[in-house]
Amino acid sequence: MKTKDYTFEIVDELLKSSSHARELARKVRMSHMGVIKVLSSLKKGNVVDYVTEGRNKIYSLKKTIESKAYIIMAEEYKLLKIIQKYPLLRNITEKLQKNDKIIIALLFGSYAKGIAGKNSDIDVYIDTENKNIKKEAEQISTKLSV
Repeated sequence: MKTKDYTFEIVDELLKSSSHARELARKVRMSHMGVIKVLSSLKKGNVVDYVTEGRNKIYSLKKTIESKAYIIMAEEYKLLKIIQKYPLLRNITEKLQKNDKIIIALLFGSYAKGIAGKNSDIDVYIDTENKNIKKEAEQISTKLSV
C-alpha cells in the first residue's frame, strides 16, 4: 500500500479542523481540483458539508452515520500506514487487539507521529484502572510503555 488514499487523508484532516479546499490540498499534498473532486464525492455520500465564508467554502465533517463510518475507516488507514512504516508494531497491535479485556488502546508519541528512532519506546495508553491488564500489555514487548 505505497499509494495514498486521499479520501481518508482528507477525512483525517477534517477530523482535526474545518478547512477550505486549498488548505486541504496543501496539507495532503494533492492538487486543488483533486481535493474538490474528493470533497464533492464525500458531500454526495453525506459525509461532509460546507459553509460559505466570503468566496471560500469551509468544509467540515457532518455528524452522520456515513461520516462516522468514514472516520473509522480513516483510523484503520492510519493504522495500516503506521504498521507498514514500523513492522515491529504489527505483533504488538495483534496482541493488544486479541486481548478482550482491552477496549481502547491508543498509540501516541514518536511512533504515532512517524518520527520514531532506533531507541524510541512505544507509548500506548490503555483505558483501564486494572493494573494487571497494563502489566499483561507490558509483557508483549520490552519497548512497550503503557
